[in-house]
Amino acid sequence: MNPLLLITTVLLALVLAACQPVAPPKANHAEVAPDFALVDQDSRPARLADLRGKVVLMDFIYTSCTTACPALQAIMENVRRNLGDAFPGEVNLVTVTFDPEYDTPQVLKRYAAGAGWDLPGWRFLTGVREEVERANAAYGSIYQRVGEETAEHAHERAFVHNTLIVLIDQQGTIRQRYRGPDLGASPKILEEVRALLK
Repeated sequence: MNPLLLITTVLLALVLAACQPVAPPKANHAEVAPDFALVDQDSRPARLADLRGKVVLMDFIYTSCTTACPALQAIMENVRRNLGDAFPGEVNLVTVTFDPEYDTPQVLKRYAAGAGWDLPGWRFLTGVREEVERANAAYGSIYQRVGEETAEHAHERAFVHNTLIVLIDQQGTIRQRYRGPDLGASPKILEEVRALLK
């Protein structure tokens, strides 16, 4: 076969494959997203079950974080901004803290409002330590408190933690966990959210 024809055929196949619509991510062995009983930034009870029928994108942070958490929030904001009318009608965002002692509803409210994220359809969740720990563990959020805060620097709380965003479909099934390097591909996350809306 003519090498030029072979290269042209392969390139054409790659271009056509790239133009195909993104398929919804496959369910991860039909893993049902665990429910939780937390409270949001307005001190309202919040359960994942209340969002059934909507696509949910959920991340795990602490508000005094200055490294990975702002990057996670930027990904969430990018998805929200690019969803158009689908947010909040068809897609909701959920941010769960793993520092409930500091991240009270009032702190979460200030944090969300300060960034312009205190919106219908984006809930910032906290609660009693046991329930927060259970919710984080159930989704694979791993964290460890490091160092000691002082009265002079009470806001400087530090955690070593993984980076995680979870995509949940309208039936409450986990469709994808984006971790570490996967989080660099925020357009992929947006595409996979949109694919679930088709």
